[in-house]
Amino acid sequence: MTFRLEDIVRTTQPIAGEPKRMPDESALLVYTSGSTGRPKGVEHSFRSVAVAGKGFSSALGLNKRDRFLSYLPLAHVFERGAIESVALYVGAQIFFADSLDTFVADMKRARPTVFHSVPRLWLKFQLGVFEKMPQQRSRACSSCPLSAVSCASRCSRGWA
Repeated sequence: MTFRLEDIVRTTQPIAGEPKRMPDESALLVYTSGSTGRPKGVEHSFRSVAVAGKGFSSALGLNKRDRFLSYLPLAHVFERGAIESVALYVGAQIFFADSLDTFVADMKRARPTVFHSVPRLWLKFQLGVFEKMPQQRSRACSSCPLSAVSCASRCSRGWA
């Protein structure tokens, strides 16, 4: 059976008030990709969502004025833990990217105050930056043993 968001919104009344949930009630399912075995759904309770939201928001000093751009698949556990649970916990806004082709426009629309990613995508971002840099500077930065921030700072000042 397939559900379309438009149909659900059209046929379902919003929840009234502020319902109280028990900590061990099911809150969401996160489906794994199966990269380490068979794909499966992992049930998370309201407690686990709150713990993740509190942990990330406390560690990073996040609050209801923050804005996120959601672009990882919603089945991605990092997306659910670091973005969705934080937004639910502190009341922040989540904007959704339409597609890879609209990513830059989506960033401009969302104006995120926080931008999370996974290592594979940071590498893609880095490679995209290096492609636009002069070859000598790019070579120096890509072999830099310093932290990425320190190296980027040196590279932007013309260190090679």
